[in-house]
Amino acid sequence: DMLTESSSEYSSKVPKPFFPVAPLVGRISDGGSHNHESPQPKQPHQPIPVTAIGRITSVRRIAKRLVFADFAPPDYPMASLSASAHPHQSSYEKDMPWRSGEDGRDMYVQLIVGKTFCDSLGENEGPEELKTLKPGRLVVVRGAANVD
Repeated sequence: DMLTESSSEYSSKVPKPFFPVAPLVGRISDGGSHNHESPQPKQPHQPIPVTAIGRITSVRRIAKRLVFADFAPPDYPMASLSASAHPHQSSYEKDMPWRSGEDGRDMYVQLIVGKTFCDSLGENEGPEELKTLKPGRLVVVRGAANVD
């Protein structure tokens, strides 16, 4: 059963799904027309619209209206949740459950859910809804990605 396998077994048996954006390092061209004599460098922290379906694997509540959550593919094995949620794990040790849709490299995705989300639901409802974000929950994410 896929839900009881470890993340290493998951990634060796099933090709990692693509995520629609990629980190800036090693990104390929978007295919648009560029002036090759004076290339325009990509600006860091430029929001890129993204919509994705996935599973929350860990949640860190930073403040009443701010949550950081790791985000994996929908069929990510539940047995991996305890390993990926270790509180002292650095970003370099994180499981990389996605493949970049631009260059095919392994990557992980972190959701930052805060003020904009809470304001869209209301002063009281927003923070209450943040409490429902728990490891294992399947969610649809629509927002802007700041790619690092």
